[in-house]
Amino acid sequence: MMFKKVFAAAASALAIAAFAGNAMARDTLRVGTEPTFAPFEFLDTKTQEFSGFDIDLIKAVADKAGYDVKVMNMGFDALIPALSAGTIDVIASGISITEERQKKVDFTSPYYQSGLSYLVRKADAEKIKTFADLKGKTLAVQIGTTGAAYAKNVEGALQHDERGLHGPQRQERRRRRA
Repeated sequence: MMFKKVFAAAASALAIAAFAGNAMARDTLRVGTEPTFAPFEFLDTKTQEFSGFDIDLIKAVADKAGYDVKVMNMGFDALIPALSAGTIDVIASGISITEERQKKVDFTSPYYQSGLSYLVRKADAEKIKTFADLKGKTLAVQIGTTGAAYAKNVEGALQHDERGLHGPQRQERRRRRA
């Protein structure tokens, strides 16, 4: 009889521990980001952790919903395809809402209003003061961004992205050199 009580107590303790362990286990939310957009998302070089407003926000929302977070670093142009393929569950990255993107993914309500800007060398600051002054210039863009989309419409401009000069612009540049 004593064996049954000890066994029952041990079995009960194991069941409670197993239940408590399951109750405490949380699913992991896989978050895609392209961490080069400080202060919204970036890699903290001291801690080697992803940081920034978007990262803090998704961690707070996930915690409230009962999820742990695994942040996954990927190229900006890979974020929406990764979400569509199920590689990630959510994107936490500075992505402008466009009609084309809305056809592919659902967005939250906007929480930040941004715009386009450009950087020029100090030596060119007097020559390039407006977007119109970019006409015929060589522009560096990030693949898949609204800046890259805008640059396609700048008359005579050549676009460079992480892959280099591409598409019809490469052919135009060759024609200009000939």
